[in-house]
Amino acid sequence: WSEGNDICNLVRDYIDTPLDKLLNKKFKEDTFKIILQYLWERTQEDVVLEINLSHLLKAADRRLGKEKLKKWATKVQNPKVDRILEIRFGK
Repeated sequence: WSEGNDICNLVRDYIDTPLDKLLNKKFKEDTFKIILQYLWERTQEDVVLEINLSHLLKAADRRLGKEKLKKWATKVQNPKVDRILEIRFGK
């Protein structure tokens, strides 16, 4: 089932990225396309979600240093990233 699965591709790309380039890399698989089909209708709608899963992976990655992550998080400005770092490092 992983064939063509964007999340699997994202995780593989994340793992294969060297640590020194990880915080600056933009992952192309961070955007997901979902196709919605409505009941009782024969129409479909494509919905594109930009969820930045790679930001959550970076925030939870124990291989990255505390100071680097905190500096990076100020640039990202993502409340979910802030919450992960808060849990990991305290306030």
